[in-house]
Amino acid sequence: MSLLDTWADTPALVYGRYLDLLAVNLLGEALFSWLGSETSLITAMFLNPTAQHFYRDWAVIAQGCVAALRAAN
Repeated sequence: MSLLDTWADTPALVYGRYLDLLAVNLLGEALFSWLGSETSLITAMFLNPTAQHFYRDWAVIAQGCVAALRAAN
């Protein structure tokens, strides 16, 4: 059992430096099921049209993703 699995009431996702999904708990999988097998949040944000429906303020979230990538380099 991982630490994430102990958070049964909280969706938890762990992303790496370049916003690649590293780990997720069961509730996180359920909430972010729209990601499918995609493990890159950047790819999902800009190529998966469902992202714009999932995130109410998609433009703000997208800007944050780009800023995180810039900060990682």
